[in-house]
Amino acid sequence: MYTDRKILLLAGLSVFMILFLVFSIIFSRVKNLEITTSPSGASYSIQGDSSGTTPVKLRLSPGKHIIKITKGSYKTINANINIPFWGFQKIHYDLEYNGPKKSDTQTSLQERIDTREKYNHDFPFAKYLPFHGNNFYMTPPSNDGTLNIYYSPTNEAQGKAEAETWLQQHQVNTANLKINWLPGVE
Repeated sequence: MYTDRKILLLAGLSVFMILFLVFSIIFSRVKNLEITTSPSGASYSIQGDSSGTTPVKLRLSPGKHIIKITKGSYKTINANINIPFWGFQKIHYDLEYNGPKKSDTQTSLQERIDTREKYNHDFPFAKYLPFHGNNFYMTPPSNDGTLNIYYSPTNEAQGKAEAETWLQQHQVNTANLKINWLPGVE
């Protein structure tokens, strides 16, 4: 026979089980991690599985995870994170640019004049170089005929298209050139 004490104990246990079940369902759907980067739009993968781009809020199981973040000409970030059983974790990464710096591609006025005189005969279009477009930067060709064209890392297709249009407009014979397409300065 049930006594008042047993009935209260069973009722309390039933309420606890129902609350546990409800909270388990609720918390299984709640996001527990937010990843942001500067600049945004970086690709991320978790445990080696490609997942998407930043910023993102997602749900991971509690425990340790390996996150990899990549973006164009920026250094790759590999990080170990620990997701707590309860709570929310917010992680922000400032991505470090790894492409050529503006100072690497800028030349002095005297260097430009010397370059123009040197290449006017072999490369008549060189008198227009170095040249900055909206999404590209072109340096004078080297002695071996290598032409470096730096495109915007955030707009590669547009940068390449603009550079090719520039070459056509200036009637550049690209058969005599080795063109290097390189991610450049934002």
